[in-house]
Amino acid sequence: MNQCNLCQKKIYPQFLLGDLLSWKPLFDLTICHKCLANFEQINARKACAQCGRSQTNNRFCLDCRRWRIKYHEDVIINHSLFVYNQAMHDYFHNFKMIGDYRLRLVFKQMIGDFLRSKHYDSYIFIPTSLDHLKARRFDPVVALYGDLIKPTVKVQYIGDSIEQSQKNRWERLKRSQNFSLSFSAIKKLRKVKRILLLDDIYTTGATLYSLRETLRNLNITANLFSFTLAR
Repeated sequence: MNQCNLCQKKIYPQFLLGDLLSWKPLFDLTICHKCLANFEQINARKACAQCGRSQTNNRFCLDCRRWRIKYHEDVIINHSLFVYNQAMHDYFHNFKMIGDYRLRLVFKQMIGDFLRSKHYDSYIFIPTSLDHLKARRFDPVVALYGDLIKPTVKVQYIGDSIEQSQKNRWERLKRSQNFSLSFSAIKKLRKVKRILLLDDIYTTGATLYSLRETLRNLNITANLFSFTLAR
């Protein structure tokens, strides 16, 4: 028996026989069905095949067609669990802006289910700026995923410290965001074939593609995938 990490009501886990016989780790339920109903889950059959944007089909959305032209189809394939609706906006406001660290647990089961269903050679957490780290006292990406998987290498953020939510669409796409990697990290990533980039929210893709440019400029040629809680 567990408690919902949003409403604190008791929830009772129900495991299928296949789950018990799979020898895979079982994650406790972390959100009740009533609270979960406020969030809009993304249906992969009705989402952009590249970025995971919820739509009426799985064709490439306009943004992704632009990324494909700009980068000659050397793009990032993203998977997100939820649409960024009002409930998700409120969740991230309380989690990131107010700094309620307990909220990192709300979607732990669902995130864990995704991560254990896929395999990648390396995992990279999109880092937060030092200013935001000092203000919040925790990194939201590490908080969301750190208990479930460990990053293969660390990437340092050396861009501006303005919140993405405070920028308009043009500013998000235009403003450069820079990252740096150690020599040992570069050497390690040059040997792998599949890298998963983990972030909290996919908005325009600018942050992920900025890191993509950094990796490509360092002759890291692995196929790039990403995972975010919301899109």
